[in-house]
Amino acid sequence: LQISTTAAATVVTTNTVAGSYGSYAQIVGSIATAVLIYGITITSAAADDLQVAIATGAAASEVDWGVFGIVRTAGTVVMAISYDLRPFPIYVPSGTRIAARARNNTDTSADTTEVGFHYIPLPMAAI
Repeated sequence: LQISTTAAATVVTTNTVAGSYGSYAQIVGSIATAVLIYGITITSAAADDLQVAIATGAAASEVDWGVFGIVRTAGTVVMAISYDLRPFPIYVPSGTRIAARARNNTDTSADTTEVGFHYIPLPMAAI
């Protein structure tokens, strides 16, 4: 049984200093039920290579638990990259805030990217 649910994408902006992360953008303020995150999706039209860090925790106290990247191969064509975390999904307890931040590799422009995740709520309902 797999319940596939997707969190709405959140726009994350890079810093204007190459290689430095921008501020965290909140994806979910307080997740209603415990979940297993089994996938990450990143969509971007930026011309730069990007890294996106996913974190949990209160604002100004976030802890990164995964860093995911996009290597540009097609200029500014919109790219959508999905990362499958199975068979080792990330457990997130109920009431937890989920956020993301991004950085680019080369320049001082502030690139934007959209970040979302796929999850299974816990406990799973019986069939």
